[in-house]
Amino acid sequence: MHPKEKEVREAATKAPFVPFTIVTSSGERYKVPTPDHIFFFPDTDENGVLQAEEERAQWFMVVGKGVRYRHLFFDAITAIDFGGAPNPV
Repeated sequence: MHPKEKEVREAATKAPFVPFTIVTSSGERYKVPTPDHIFFFPDTDENGVLQAEEERAQWFMVVGKGVRYRHLFFDAITAIDFGGAPNPV
């Protein structure tokens, strides 16, 4: 698993959920106000077998207003901001 994927998945599944913002290397910021606003591809195949790193999706989706969504690549993430100073990812 990509190290940044692990950190983003942990932030998205934290209980209780804490809204956060994903910061990319371009400086763009993507808000994740609820768990329903982020989508990951499964980390296992259709038989339930954990996928090798090279077979895993290298991106995920963040949903915005309406049906607007963005594909974000794990390699482009520089920080996860929980409302204070950005935390390095």
